[in-house]
Amino acid sequence: SDAALNGQPSFRNDTTNLPKANQPRQTLASPLAASSVVLVAYRDAVGTVEYLTDGIDSSARHIISDDGQNRWRYYTNSTSNVGGQSIQADTDPHVFVAYSADGEAYFHMPRIDHTAPEGGTPENTMMNGLALMGTYNGSQNGESAIAFVGIYPGDVTKDAGWQDFLDWVDATYYGE
Repeated sequence: SDAALNGQPSFRNDTTNLPKANQPRQTLASPLAASSVVLVAYRDAVGTVEYLTDGIDSSARHIISDDGQNRWRYYTNSTSNVGGQSIQADTDPHVFVAYSADGEAYFHMPRIDHTAPEGGTPENTMMNGLALMGTYNGSQNGESAIAFVGIYPGDVTKDAGWQDFLDWVDATYYGE
């Protein structure tokens, strides 16, 4: 159990040297042209570029990370920041939502007081899988915990059950 997540279980990475062979990753049976990544996670420290997620190869990246300057960010390619630069990074647990589709993308943290989801124009939005706690090639991993990860085909915030999901997260992971 993880005290920071209301005593709920989480997958922990307690090293900055997680070998690629031990990195959690999942390949999708069919690539998604539009997708949302939803995480409930936290970092043990901020201020260095360390990834919570990435794609499974260099052709389809979905990066949620600290930008090295204490701000959260979302990239769909190593050079395509699509949002998040004004969201202050910290070590609290958060819900992270990253959406991308052809020509549009946004990054949002529903429990953080910031303006509407920050968006941009992604370079590549194809989702063919997800690597956790590091890059697709196993680098830039840091001490962190992930309690929930989901890949949703399309914009998860448009789903009729989205608010119910957020309420469940609040009750389960935040005790609210």
